[in-house]
Amino acid sequence: MTKKKDLKGGLEQGGDSLGDLAPVTAKTATSSDAKAPEKAPVTLPKRLNIKAGLKKAKQLVKDAQAVREWVVNDALPSLVEYGTMDAASRETVNPDSGRTFKEDARAMQDLLDRYLRGMEGQEYVEAAYMGWYLYHLQRPLPDRDQLHAMFDNMIRQGRLLLVTDENAEADLPGGKVKDGKRWATIDGRRFNFVAKAGITPADLETLRAAFKGLNQQIWDSTKAKWETDAADLEKGANISYADAVINGAEGYYVIRVPSQPPQKPGDSPLEGGTVLFKQANGFSKIIGVANDSHGWGNFSRRLLQAKDDRIVFRITSLSYPNPPPVPLLMSKGLALEDAKRIQMIWHVHNRAGLQDPEVKPFLEQERAKKHPGKSREEQPSAPADNKGSDAAPVTAPATTS
Repeated sequence: MTKKKDLKGGLEQGGDSLGDLAPVTAKTATSSDAKAPEKAPVTLPKRLNIKAGLKKAKQLVKDAQAVREWVVNDALPSLVEYGTMDAASRETVNPDSGRTFKEDARAMQDLLDRYLRGMEGQEYVEAAYMGWYLYHLQRPLPDRDQLHAMFDNMIRQGRLLLVTDENAEADLPGGKVKDGKRWATIDGRRFNFVAKAGITPADLETLRAAFKGLNQQIWDSTKAKWETDAADLEKGANISYADAVINGAEGYYVIRVPSQPPQKPGDSPLEGGTVLFKQANGFSKIIGVANDSHGWGNFSRRLLQAKDDRIVFRITSLSYPNPPPVPLLMSKGLALEDAKRIQMIWHVHNRAGLQDPEVKPFLEQERAKKHPGKSREEQPSAPADNKGSDAAPVTAPATTS
């Protein structure tokens, strides 16, 4: 380990600066066999505690900038990495200081807290806070769940304020925000910064740029995962979509639902994705979903709501140009939301089928047989049981996945 970077944080008592930061990756434990020598005098990193008024403004700004860089590049990375060490490794002596890593981390934590609490002067509070914000906003995160978990943690620590419709007109600790000038927004959530951080207009632009960069990094990671998930779903298929539709084959099949542009002005585009189904006993159910990388996640979010053994679908209903009506499905004992989900599954099958070179002509032929010469609007919807018999149940016994 190199000097400074060996101060790995996450003290048991939870320092004011660290809170409950979660480690990003696990670290290989250091040997705990080394015997501790006599404790050396405490050696802290250079303390930039030059008091205002004793140095020229230019020098003061330079030192405040150094505090900010120390927080971003040394203090927080070291403390977070310390949090990945096991208990035995924390008690191991750091050869650079002659003290345990635990003692080194506590010293680092205490110094950071002094800056954040104003014990070294307000100008360093502002520098430390900017470093604290930037470290968190520039820290790579794997997904949106961890992104919002991080923000929730910052709010709990009292270092970030969530702006809501209820408090947007109020005088928040960070100042009035009703003009929006103090807001930074990500994923539809608006944030304000605590007053003690002393955020200037220039600081705010820097933080907004960091928010934007983090948002882009999350989207890049999310879309890469969607592509991986889609490839994994493809591997799970053992029959083709055409075989499932045309021959009624049983097994796992994948449908690829294309994204579609808005159908008319004011409409939103239709997202697409990849869906793995299992067909057994004449019924199909959702096994897995991956959103198209051009979308925002709405497709997979809605389809996963229909991933339930109660929500099953007869693929033969595609021989009709319209899905079973919701009221008819409800008359068979389905709740309103479940009936809508069956319709949704019909529509995604239809969208995929009309793009499939084998399925499309088969569907066109089947629909033409039933009502030749009629437009889609003139043709009937599929019956609730997808066979034309009111006696058949809408749902089948659950099948195993």
